[in-house]
Amino acid sequence: MIVRNATDNSKPLTSLNLSYYIEGQIEKTLHLKVTDASSAVETFEVAIGDSTYIEVPYTFLVEREFATGIINVEAWLTVDDTTLESNHITNQFFFIADDCTDSIIILNDTAKKVINYTNTKFFDFTLFNKASDVTIVLTDGDNEYMNYTYKNCEVGKVYSFYNTLEIESTADLIDAVVRVSTKDMTSEFAVVIDNTVKMSPTEGADFIVNPKIRNNSESKPN
Repeated sequence: MIVRNATDNSKPLTSLNLSYYIEGQIEKTLHLKVTDASSAVETFEVAIGDSTYIEVPYTFLVEREFATGIINVEAWLTVDDTTLESNHITNQFFFIADDCTDSIIILNDTAKKVINYTNTKFFDFTLFNKASDVTIVLTDGDNEYMNYTYKNCEVGKVYSFYNTLEIESTADLIDAVVRVSTKDMTSEFAVVIDNTVKMSPTEGADFIVNPKIRNNSESKPN
């Protein structure tokens, strides 16, 4: 079973009319978890049956008004009468007042988990209204693991952020937050850093280098 977002988030929305591509010829239910700008949560369950929506997406209208701000929508499928479920996908949509001139950032395809020492896509982002630098910070509250700035991001362009973390830690899992900021606003999401491979140096271990495979020389030892 697969669910993929088909809702156009290239511009702010005035109504939450959601669209999804749905695969899997089995009796299934679409689950939606909608979190508005005030952090109020509303959930929906829609019986899809064994139908698929591969070329023409399935649409679902959330019939309520939202305040100006970011709407987070999490979607996933479950197989009826079982505990099986698909991957969860999360998308952000922005409701915006006509007189708003702030540089607004929208995050999409946010990662739930990233693996230490592995090149990973964290999220996509798009700016609305006004160009801006975009700063990305990864922190667990006590430690800042990453701080990166995109300069002069354009309005309407989709950017994909990838990064390879190199965190030296003995913990298997690290609960962290990705914080993304323009000059006018900040958006953030939780992420788990998977460090079960533990490729960081081991305290007290010996380090041996074979001089036959070194890539420097005595004249340039560094």
